[in-house]
Amino acid sequence: MNQPMNPERASPLFTMASLCTPIVGIVAAFLMIAASRGMLAGIGAVFLAVLGSGFVGTLLAIRALARRERLRWLGIVALLVNSAPSIGLLIAVMAHR
Repeated sequence: MNQPMNPERASPLFTMASLCTPIVGIVAAFLMIAASRGMLAGIGAVFLAVLGSGFVGTLLAIRALARRERLRWLGIVALLVNSAPSIGLLIAVMAHR
């Protein structure tokens, strides 16, 4: 009854959740911009939403790879998708200075 799960048969639950986090981050950014009153608050909202969703998505992708879910290549793609906005923001901040 309490048998360990076969790693090769694990459903790609965390991988799919990791791929959905950028969409959630974009929706959160738009909601925060709509609620903010100033330009600086809107920029801060986008920054927090993008970095937060990227961080959560990266953790979910790492969990999917550690769990050895099916479609492991999709977990690697999820890592790249989730790290791209953070790298883009870092480059934008460095180029601005």
